[in-house]
Amino acid sequence: MKTQKCEYCEKYYQAGKNAVVGVCNNCDDVLKDNQEDKLKAIFDKQMSLQTRLGYTQSELLQNQEFININILAMLDELSEALRETQWKNPKVIKYGWKKTQEFNAPKFKDELIDMLHFFVNLCISAGLTHEMLYIRYMSKNRENFKRQDRGY
Repeated sequence: MKTQKCEYCEKYYQAGKNAVVGVCNNCDDVLKDNQEDKLKAIFDKQMSLQTRLGYTQSELLQNQEFININILAMLDELSEALRETQWKNPKVIKYGWKKTQEFNAPKFKDELIDMLHFFVNLCISAGLTHEMLYIRYMSKNRENFKRQDRGY
């Protein structure tokens, strides 16, 4: 076991072999409690919306038309989010051409939330629950840290 500094509370802790990289046990427990509840609420609310629109959960599982629509909608929201940034501004991007373009943080955040709606729809269609999403994300995040440690 080695000593690490927690990226949230900045206290030093002994990292066990199954520990989340960069997070002490106390912060890991808080994150799990808070994120799982909040993430579950997001999934539950999104499924409630789909139910209101006339879908059952079983109708959404591996429904190719639903998947296509949500991927296209998510791509559109991604484009809308990009439009709220300075991606054309020559003060920010070397070959930019629109000098008056400014970053619009409130609208950018709104577009990210729109994307989240479609992303959660895709998770529902894939049969990916909030718990599975959390676990798979944390596993991938650990792997990404390990890759960086190996110079990836």
